[in-house]
Amino acid sequence: MKKVSFYLMVLVLVISCSGGWLRAEEKTLFDQAIEARGRGENQKALKILERCVEEGIEVHRAYFEMGKILLEQGKYRRAISVSEKAIKAYEEYLEAHPEDHSAWWELGYIYEVRSDYSKEWDKAQEALEKAVELSPSNSFYLLHLGWVYYKKGDSEEAEEAFRKILNKNPKNFQARYFLAATLIEEGRKEEAKEELTYILEESSKEEIAYNWAEEKLKELKGES
Repeated sequence: MKKVSFYLMVLVLVISCSGGWLRAEEKTLFDQAIEARGRGENQKALKILERCVEEGIEVHRAYFEMGKILLEQGKYRRAISVSEKAIKAYEEYLEAHPEDHSAWWELGYIYEVRSDYSKEWDKAQEALEKAVELSPSNSFYLLHLGWVYYKKGDSEEAEEAFRKILNKNPKNFQARYFLAATLIEEGRKEEAKEELTYILEESSKEEIAYNWAEEKLKELKGES
């Protein structure tokens, strides 16, 4: 499932964050970085984000965006270093703003990505559970929490999370794929095939989950 972890990471890298509580002049500087990111000007964005850190503007989210850029560029060691600073900044921010569900998700995501090498799944789970508690209708948070449960081997919790998402939106194909992956881990391959087939029948080839499902079905058929 290492490949799936990578794809999930790429999926999340397109998510940008907002900071509505900021003063106007602070928001403008941070937004300049996000706008540069949107234009593909990552080096310019990095420089602006470094300014944000130096000037104490949206420090936690500046580090978050810096880490995403560095991951995209394949600069993993530097991304790890930045993630350590980000964690400290988020802890300080959340101490003052404990009800900011997006910040809890961002912290959980940092731990989620770091867990590919440092096994910080428990910390990721704790932060993501807090995000879901504060924003229970957010399927995106729940998708990540389900993935963390899956990676920890908590198949029952993972299945419950993915089914909650699908109960609200049967065509959340990413959740359906991860449900199939969970079923496979539980030895329920026929049920998994049904979920994967649903993805191929109901989604388009442009959907990333379509490619995942197609590949996984081929693997399962090869085993039988």
